[in-house]
Amino acid sequence: MITFWELINEYKVKIPLVQRDYAQGRIDERSTDIRNLLLEHLKEAIERKRFVDFDFVYGTVTDDEEDKILIPIDGQQRLTTLFLLYWYFSIKENVNIMGTLSRFSYETRISARDFTAALVQEDLLFDEIRNERFSEMLIEKKWFQYQWLQDPTVQAMLVMLDAIHEKYQDIELNVIPLIISEECPITFHFLELEKFGLGEELYIKMNARGKPLSTFENFKAQFEQILEEAGFKDRSKDFSFKLEKEWTDLLWEYKSEDYTIDNAFIEIFSFITTSIAIKDIRMRNQRIFPEPFVKQSNLKEIYSKQENVAFLFNVLSLWKSKSEIHKTFTEIAESLPLFTSNKQLFDACVNKKLNFGLNERIYLYTIIQKKIHGQESDLLDTLRVIRNLVQRIRQVNNGQLNSNLRFDSLGPIFKTIDQLIETGKPIYDVILTFDSVEGFADNSWKQEQEKAKIIKEHPELKNLLFELEDMPTFKGAVHQLVPILKRYPKETVQYTKELIQLPDNLISRAMLTIEDYGIQIGWSNLGPRYVFGGTYYREFLWTNNNDLSDLFTKFYELLIAAPNSSVMEKLNYIIENNNEWSVTHWAYYFVKYPTILRGSKLLFVYEDEDKFSIERLTGVNLQADHINPFYDAVIAEINDNNICSYDTSAVRLSEKSKLTTRVAINFDISEGYWTFNGDEEIIKDLKVYEENLIEDDLVQRGISLVRYAYDLAKASKVSG
Repeated sequence: MITFWELINEYKVKIPLVQRDYAQGRIDERSTDIRNLLLEHLKEAIERKRFVDFDFVYGTVTDDEEDKILIPIDGQQRLTTLFLLYWYFSIKENVNIMGTLSRFSYETRISARDFTAALVQEDLLFDEIRNERFSEMLIEKKWFQYQWLQDPTVQAMLVMLDAIHEKYQDIELNVIPLIISEECPITFHFLELEKFGLGEELYIKMNARGKPLSTFENFKAQFEQILEEAGFKDRSKDFSFKLEKEWTDLLWEYKSEDYTIDNAFIEIFSFITTSIAIKDIRMRNQRIFPEPFVKQSNLKEIYSKQENVAFLFNVLSLWKSKSEIHKTFTEIAESLPLFTSNKQLFDACVNKKLNFGLNERIYLYTIIQKKIHGQESDLLDTLRVIRNLVQRIRQVNNGQLNSNLRFDSLGPIFKTIDQLIETGKPIYDVILTFDSVEGFADNSWKQEQEKAKIIKEHPELKNLLFELEDMPTFKGAVHQLVPILKRYPKETVQYTKELIQLPDNLISRAMLTIEDYGIQIGWSNLGPRYVFGGTYYREFLWTNNNDLSDLFTKFYELLIAAPNSSVMEKLNYIIENNNEWSVTHWAYYFVKYPTILRGSKLLFVYEDEDKFSIERLTGVNLQADHINPFYDAVIAEINDNNICSYDTSAVRLSEKSKLTTRVAINFDISEGYWTFNGDEEIIKDLKVYEENLIEDDLVQRGISLVRYAYDLAKASKVSG
């Protein structure tokens, strides 16, 4: 065994012309993976956590007048990386070993030779470049020649130096004393070929058949060693055997374009290992995604436990073929909508291109654990509960419900899944035994408990409850409808199926006959914003955490009591017969006039509701068109663009709208009454006309005033 320091003190090392360019600094995916893994191993060695054996270095040795010269035939890549590592720490720790490092040189190209020679002559202060990229700093040096950047070896060395700096800059140990000592944990075997009767021609043969180990091949060998060192010698052999046989058979149908299962195996292995790791609070904050989780130091800790090794083997042995996998997930998808991008969750796990989401990871973990524990009869019910809980991990943004699921949420959720499954009880029994669980909000958990009680006390309602949960509007969040469901289960489900197919403005008008249920979702320069529904806000209105269960209960009671057959007829009946608001209240008009509650976003800004100073938005804020809904009702009832139109009356930003007519008379609601401005003669006549109006309905008064103004202007034009 020999170290790089011992080798370079005994020989001058010259990388010969016949050798290929330095490759461990290339930026393709495979080289990047190998580089990251190599630097991780070297870091563990430096921290005295392991020994790194760089295998054999072969070369020929010649003598010149002063020294012995080593021409490496195999080992150039490793020796170059070690040269850069020693050079980096000499700069970092301000230890001058450049004289010795100058004994390493490149002969592949003049540019590589000159760059290597220039490096060992450079005097750098590490504090000046601590937070900089080494490559950028070196390129800016006066001695650096830009044509060197055309040399692949120089390019690769710069990439490797950046990677070394990123990986090692925060190491607080004094590394140079260790790596130049006899106790250096990084070693290799050196064979002088002439002693075996071989020469440089061997390089041609070795290079022809030789191929660098892939990341997967390196991983496989090292993981077997991890298992063996942890005391699982039989498991280590079993891992190798199964990976060569049944696991390869399983994953072969997921092979990459290069006809290997490397990527598929690494992805499923990473999922399994991550699922274990994130339940340990010490590992939750590590950057496990999006890179495969195969960091050696973590793997050693995780797979030092027998239960984790068993979990790995159990998961990889759950299915025997892709067709068996697809059958499992197809049956689940047909029985239980998970509202995910991918129905084949295992496929999404092993294929990076399918964007395996956090919610999908939770569902796959649940399915795996239920199968491992032999609880497949209860799998769908358990998965349903987990789906419902996961769907409610969300936040409201402008009336839209967006997932608030984060990677660090997965650990507590997986622990809860384990806790529920390990009881061995059916999910609707076990739910009732826990007051709260990790990973899910208490109110969300209580919603599932309430449904579990219904199923236990009224098992005949189970399928109806599930039918309601599986509607895309609800995605399991049916808490607003649970009270009415218990009383009128069939009607609730049937009416809901019809309601979500109908125009939202009908539903909102009918619900407004019961109470002012508008939900505030923010503020604007003109006042608070309230939402009343619309397809854009439907899910928010029906499933949010505001307690609207009393409203929905009364609403369904009215539907059931209405003497009509279809739900649409029932809604119209409620609107026509249940509008008990005073004519002085804004809600009276929202119910009466269909134009007011129209569009996909039933969103309104209330500056002063008592004075009818309200704006209906067409977007989520004032940047979109908006208009006072009473003006819009008047415009719609008149229905004559020659008199007035939406386009001339709607405004944007913080301006308040006006009802603008084609005859240059503008109408406005101020202090709860109509006001107008424009031609003085017409205004004078309008005021007299208004005093004689008998309508109490503000919209009807507006219609009369606008029509009269138009008639006056038209008559004035004729007489003129």
